[in-house]
Amino acid sequence: MVDFRKGDLMLLFDIRRYDPALEALSQKAARHRLTLCLFTDQWLSPIAPLGRLVLVGRGNAAAGWDSKLPLFVLVEALIARVHQLRGAHSTGRLALIDEWGGA
Repeated sequence: MVDFRKGDLMLLFDIRRYDPALEALSQKAARHRLTLCLFTDQWLSPIAPLGRLVLVGRGNAAAGWDSKLPLFVLVEALIARVHQLRGAHSTGRLALIDEWGGA
């Protein structure tokens, strides 16, 4: 969190069997006035009240386990929209990341 500034966006992913460490991190981020965007499931993470944006993926599957696919779809849609809005900047940044071997 050292590089974050007031108003920066922090993406958090918290799904059932919620992580207490993420809750602590989100509380610290809220105190530093970061904007929190939470990806969670239909049962809603305890972090949800702190999120400025809460994106819910309903993952009930008939096979007896919870699917994470709806959350992946939300992430893909977000990436596509950011790319639409940021165009050349995001393309240049991705090229730089590729140049450094994804690190």
